[in-house]
Amino acid sequence: MTAIPQIISSPDGDKMVVLALAEYERMRELLCDLQDVIEAQEIKRKIASGEDEAIPASMVDRLLDGPDSKIKIWREYRGLSIDELAEATGCSPAHVAEIESGNYDGSIHIMGALAKALRVDLDDLV
Repeated sequence: MTAIPQIISSPDGDKMVVLALAEYERMRELLCDLQDVIEAQEIKRKIASGEDEAIPASMVDRLLDGPDSKIKIWREYRGLSIDELAEATGCSPAHVAEIESGNYDGSIHIMGALAKALRVDLDDLV
């Protein structure tokens, strides 16, 4: 049963509502649920429009837990060889391999080119 709120006025004349704590908590929970629905709809819209993509859980697990570099994981996910990634970035295959293996830190320019070629944000690679 929904409680009937008590309406009072503040000293400034603002209308205020007094309601039971349980009712307030229920309203907060419903509001949080609504926000989750809105966010889920926005994610679905972005995926449907091509603004974003759904990444399989196995890929996410690999990015979070795997010993491989994020560049290698994304390169393999995109189905690219080191030579193809190098060609797309204007780097040599050896240079890409060194960055991918962690033996060399790429410049921000090269990392940006790698991110663009892999169709990810730069922060997805670092």
